[in-house]
Amino acid sequence: MSLNFGRKINSLPLLICLLSSLVVGYCLFLITGQSSTGLLFGILCLVVSPFIFSINLTSYYGFWQIDDKGLHYYDYGTTGRKFRAILLPMIDKEMSIDFNEIKSFSIVASEGIRAPEKILGGVFYGYTPDVVLSRFPTAYYLSLKLADNQEVDLDLAFNLNDTNEIEKMIQLLESKTNLKVNLVRQKA
Repeated sequence: MSLNFGRKINSLPLLICLLSSLVVGYCLFLITGQSSTGLLFGILCLVVSPFIFSINLTSYYGFWQIDDKGLHYYDYGTTGRKFRAILLPMIDKEMSIDFNEIKSFSIVASEGIRAPEKILGGVFYGYTPDVVLSRFPTAYYLSLKLADNQEVDLDLAFNLNDTNEIEKMIQLLESKTNLKVNLVRQKA
């Protein structure tokens, strides 16, 4: 059994960066009439736009999966890794965590996020319409503490409405690690 969360990064961010730099460069060429100005600002836009994309990269492309062997994810922990993932999405390496490396795990949810129904007797978070939640960055993630004291946060916000998959993931983690999930509710 394999459960997938989030989306894999593809070439769309790179294409948007390239297209935006071409548009900016061409518009400045038309305005100034100088090709060097258009080229300079086009290149500047090509350098700046991946940094802008990297701000919310994990909210839109936080792909990870869990199966009988462990957890598999892409590490976007630093700006350099995010930048590389945007510019070279096919070269991105998958990281793996074995179940025996996990010391504890928690589901972290901000106020207004619904928890999976079968955890602690039902829904205990306030309800906020899904339409509103999809437009704002949410703190809804799986936080892992590993045996080497490293912490890994895996985003669940993309799968906010798929509580069945989240419940299955929690059950699989609990059965493979012999640990219980901790639920952490954050104030907004």
